[in-house]
Order: sequence, then C-alpha cells, then structure tokens
Amino acid sequence: MLEGTCKKCGRKYHGWALQQPEHRTCECGGEIEVTELTITNKDGKVLDEGETAQMLKRLQSGVFYSPQR
Repeated sequence: MLEGTCKKCGRKYHGWALQQPEHRTCECGGEIEVTELTITNKDGKVLDEGETAQMLKRLQSGVFYSPQR
C-alpha cells in the first residue's frame, strides 16, 4: 500500500492509485509526495517481504476476510 502527503496543504492520501502520476495531485492543486506504507499484522508485527506479498495477493484476488467481532 502506498501513502502520500500533499506538499502544499498536508492532506493525507493512500492507495495503489498513487503509483500513477495522474493520481498525484491534491484537491488543492498541490503535489502529493508518495511513500510506502508499512503493513503490520493484528499484533503490530511488521510483515516481512514474503508475508507482504501474500497479503497483497489476497487483497488483489478479493479473497480477504474481516476479523471476527
């Protein structure tokens, strides 16, 4: 997942669309600076590269579940 911050107003954005230059302009007209977002599990542990790849594959395929309440 990518995260970005507008250099002009500070508004936060997130999502894979930020990969594309046409999605890097804020509503105020400022440029969005893009950074990578760290993915953690429910215990707060940062996922390693393999775990992140598995998570992304699940998200892209639509096979994802919400934790039980």
